[in-house]
Amino acid sequence: MNTDIRRITCVMGLVFWCVSASAAPNANPSAGPLTFSEAISRALEHNPSLRVFAYRQRALGGRRDTAALRPAPELQLELQDLGGTGSARSFDRAEATLALSQVIELGGKREARVGVVNARQQAVAIQEKAQELDVLATVARRFFAIAAAAEQLSVAKRTIDLARDALASVNRRVNAARAPRAEAARAKAALARAQLDRANAERDLEVARLRLAAVWNMSEPDFEKIGADLYAVGAPGNFDALAERIEASPDFLQFTAESRIRQAELRLAQSQGHSDVRLSAGVRRLEDTGDTALTFGASVPLFSASRAQGAIAEAQARGETVGAERRAMLLDTRARLFSLYQARAQAIETVSVLQDEIIPQQEHALNEIRRGYDRGRYSYLERVTARRELIDAERALIGAAERAHSLRADIESLTAEPLPGGDGRIEFNSNIQYPESP
Repeated sequence: MNTDIRRITCVMGLVFWCVSASAAPNANPSAGPLTFSEAISRALEHNPSLRVFAYRQRALGGRRDTAALRPAPELQLELQDLGGTGSARSFDRAEATLALSQVIELGGKREARVGVVNARQQAVAIQEKAQELDVLATVARRFFAIAAAAEQLSVAKRTIDLARDALASVNRRVNAARAPRAEAARAKAALARAQLDRANAERDLEVARLRLAAVWNMSEPDFEKIGADLYAVGAPGNFDALAERIEASPDFLQFTAESRIRQAELRLAQSQGHSDVRLSAGVRRLEDTGDTALTFGASVPLFSASRAQGAIAEAQARGETVGAERRAMLLDTRARLFSLYQARAQAIETVSVLQDEIIPQQEHALNEIRRGYDRGRYSYLERVTARRELIDAERALIGAAERAHSLRADIESLTAEPLPGGDGRIEFNSNIQYPESP
């Protein structure tokens, strides 16, 4: 079990890609763009959802200390033959016994209690690894959302340039009485719309930056730009190879940890079938003679084995439930992984086709129409249509690239393994200390 946890700790450092190998925190916005590795470092250090695990481990540490305690000795005082009638009305015949008793636990009860807490500590450690993967996926999605928003802003700026160029061409034709004034009005409206789109894109970029900073618990971003290549989307990879990694992910190691908890609880329930022995020793004072005597005693509860059968049956059933839940989740996760894999492959193909085929052809077509419009070979509608088709294709390219990165984050979160390709890798080490197996 500990080998699996250590493997996940090492492997998760390679789960996500980044465009820079730099790992030094960038606290000064003027020092350069924020890299993906810096964003990861900040999130792992300051994300609030990761801090709770230290408190959980501390609480379990206290529970473990309590579970390791032996039963406390008991001091007993017993008075007999007083407050009655006749000669027993006073303390003349009273007997006082002062005794010390101790329960001797049998059947490995103390070790079983400690074993349950140890198993829970290991489960919390794996839950932290799973939460770290979720944080990494969130950082990846929000980091590349900023890259996509920045590209959308660039497209909005290019749209303004194209709209201004179109307006200048239309004005020349209107002034030469070669085009109706209505075309100038439409061109001015198109420019105003492009300027509005730019303002919206600037707000979207600001929101995206704020959402990333929130991952490391900052109310305002302290960076202006990020270093990312939005269009480096990598390759789909092999699905069967990805599916083989599922069972080594923290999500599935949690089932292993849960199974260990159930096994420890079963051992604890079985230990209750062994009767404990209570031993006592004391001193008795005989008031009527003034003598003292030693006392010894021992007691054992009866029928402990039969009384423990219900708890044992419950623990066994709970253990079998874990296996059934694991099998069901394996099938569901494999289906989800296949859906993510296909969607990412489609997004990667879309990026490739748009970059290599559609956008170059549409740029060529727009340039031809721009030149031909001034000579009267094309109408204003044809020019507007060509421009809109190019802008739509560029925005579709941005959306497909962002979707490919987001899906990659989801896949790597499921498999706890990096996908092939990408410009770089990051590595981090967890400071969590894992308890040894009982």
